[in-house]
Amino acid sequence: MRSRNPADLEPCDIVVDVGAVFDPERQRFDHHQREFTETMKSLKILDYETKLSSAGLVYAYYGKAVISSITGIPKESQDMTVLYEKVNNEEEVIVFYPVFGVNTAPSIKGNKKSS
Repeated sequence: MRSRNPADLEPCDIVVDVGAVFDPERQRFDHHQREFTETMKSLKILDYETKLSSAGLVYAYYGKAVISSITGIPKESQDMTVLYEKVNNEEEVIVFYPVFGVNTAPSIKGNKKSS
């Protein structure tokens, strides 16, 4: 469903990029709130300080499960840790643009890893 109407969104199992709510417990992944500042670092997932988009939030919480379902690599393995971080990096993300219907990757600065 595509809607910005809160009444339409309330019964949904997961809501991404609308609703003005970030609440992973309720599977609400919007980043459009003025006060939103979440990063992989602030979520204690990876040591990156780039503010997350809704897609980044979904990746933060479901990325390992998706990668595992595609590759068969266990979510808690060292190989997964390496692959998960690589996919999060600028060079690796560009590979996925065609998957989302984008023919040319935009110019992006990439994630800022903490020093």
